[in-house]
Amino acid sequence: MQLFSRGLNKAAAGIISAFLFFLIASCDSMQEEKSAIIPENETIAVVNNKKISLSKFQRRLQRFLLNYRPLLSANEEQLNTIKETVVHQLIKEELMFQEASRRGIRISQEELETTELESITPFQGEQFDRYLRDNNFSHEQWRDHLKRILLEKKLIKKEINDKIPVTKREIQQYYEKNKDEFQQPKAYRVRSITLASRNEAEAILHQVKTKNEFIKMIRDYSISLDKIADGDLGFIEEQELPEEMENAIFRLTRSKRFSPVIHSQDGYHIFYLEKIRRPGLLPLNAVKSKIKETLAELRRDKAYEVWMNYLKKTASIEIDDAVLASEEGF
Repeated sequence: MQLFSRGLNKAAAGIISAFLFFLIASCDSMQEEKSAIIPENETIAVVNNKKISLSKFQRRLQRFLLNYRPLLSANEEQLNTIKETVVHQLIKEELMFQEASRRGIRISQEELETTELESITPFQGEQFDRYLRDNNFSHEQWRDHLKRILLEKKLIKKEINDKIPVTKREIQQYYEKNKDEFQQPKAYRVRSITLASRNEAEAILHQVKTKNEFIKMIRDYSISLDKIADGDLGFIEEQELPEEMENAIFRLTRSKRFSPVIHSQDGYHIFYLEKIRRPGLLPLNAVKSKIKETLAELRRDKAYEVWMNYLKKTASIEIDDAVLASEEGF
C-alpha cells in the first residue's frame, strides 16, 4: 500500500439518466458507420436559426445504443424515449453554446491545455492514443470536446452556481441542526520515512533525535512518494492505515514521538508524531464553507432546471418530428 495514496424495466429511468451523463463525456465523432451516408445538410432541429444536423443526432444516438444495447429491450416506446432524450440534449447543448457566446464567455488556450493534460495524465505510454483510436477520435476532435465541456462548466458556474444565495442565518441553522456531521474523532498527525531495508531504517532511527533531523532524513533517503511533502501524512484516524502502522502511530505521545521500525509491503517505516487532535465538535468557522457548498448543492439542480427552462422559453426551437420518428437507430 502506498502511503501517498490515501432488469431494465426497473432501471429504464436510470439508464436514461446515465445517458445524460454519458452525453457530456462522449464525442459526436464516434461510430459514424450509418451517419456517414447522411448528408450534412439534413436537419433534425433548429435552435435560434442554428441547425442541428441529422448526422450529428444519428452519431449520438448510435453511440448510446452501442454502449447500452445489452440493457435495452426491443421496445419501440423505449427507443422513442431515447431519441427524444438525444435530440433534447443536443438542443440544450446548442442553447448553452449560444448563451456562452452571448455572455462573452471564452476558454483560453492555457485553460484548454491544462485540462487536456489532466485528461491525459491517467493514461500510460501509448494508452491514450489507443483510446482515441478505439473510440474513433482525432486529437483535434478530443480538444474540441474538452473545450465544449469547459465552456458549459464556466457558463453554469457564472449563471447558476455563483448566483445561488446562502445566508449566514441558513448556515448557522444548518450547523445547529446537524452537529453530528461535524464531530471529529481523535487523530494523530504524523510524518513518515520509508526505507528499503530494516538495517537502514534502524540506523536512521538510532541517529535521528529531532524533527528537523527527521525531515532532512526524509528528503535524503525516503523511497516513498510522500517525501515531496516532507513525509507529512496529515491527520490519521482509525482504519485509514494497515493495523500494524496504526498500532505504532496510536502509541506515540509527546514524550515518545518516534515509532519503532514498522514493516509493510512498501518497505520499512518510521513515524514521527507532530500533533494529537482531540475528539470534539468542529467550530462553525471551520465548517462554514462546507455548509455553504452543501446548501448550494441542494438548490443547484432546481436552479439549473429553472435557468434551462428560461433559455428554452425565450428561444426559437423547431424539431422535425417526422424525421425524428423515422429514425430507427441500428
